[in-house]
Amino acid sequence: MAALAPSKILGTQLNFAGSSRYATTTPTAGAQKIVSLFKKKPAQKPKPAAVSSSSPDISDELAKWYGPDRRIFLPDGLLDRSEVPEYLTGEVAGDYGYDPFGLGKKPGDFAKYQAYELIHARWAMLGAAGAVIPEACNKFGANCGPEAVWFKTGALLLDGNTLSYFGNSIPINLVVAVIAEVVLVGGAEYYRIINGLDLEDKLPSSR
Repeated sequence: MAALAPSKILGTQLNFAGSSRYATTTPTAGAQKIVSLFKKKPAQKPKPAAVSSSSPDISDELAKWYGPDRRIFLPDGLLDRSEVPEYLTGEVAGDYGYDPFGLGKKPGDFAKYQAYELIHARWAMLGAAGAVIPEACNKFGANCGPEAVWFKTGALLLDGNTLSYFGNSIPINLVVAVIAEVVLVGGAEYYRIINGLDLEDKLPSSR
């Protein structure tokens, strides 16, 4: 038995072609397609963010109004930048180095005055709408009184007349108008006093 070649067992010729066939067989085109379907694709590299060509222009424009090199309320020949108070650093809008009374010297006072200014601006916007809308309606055919201008509306009430909107007379005299103003404006002011001056989550564009 030891004399037998590895290719013969009990005189029978062994054929290793089958085993070599399995070892060297290349996958068919269909098999390659199936394998490629389940093959994990390499992750694509993220594309670099496009750099806007206008960024330098925006930075240059902001530098004119914010920061230490911003414009100040007087030309450089009339006011030296060393005379601008140190607490006016140009970080907020409208800071042009002018604070003769030192109102913004204390950070707490500055935040309070900033909140007051925002409140006054909101009341002014509401008043502007109340002045423009009736006059515009009167101009385009809606009858809002003989002269629907804000500085004559109060005169109508003083003369004992009533207001008119879209041709309908509103039974409001001077006493009712004053009471309504006290209730509405006073209610808004009372709400503000109760909730403080933290307006970040109550009003948009609070900067």
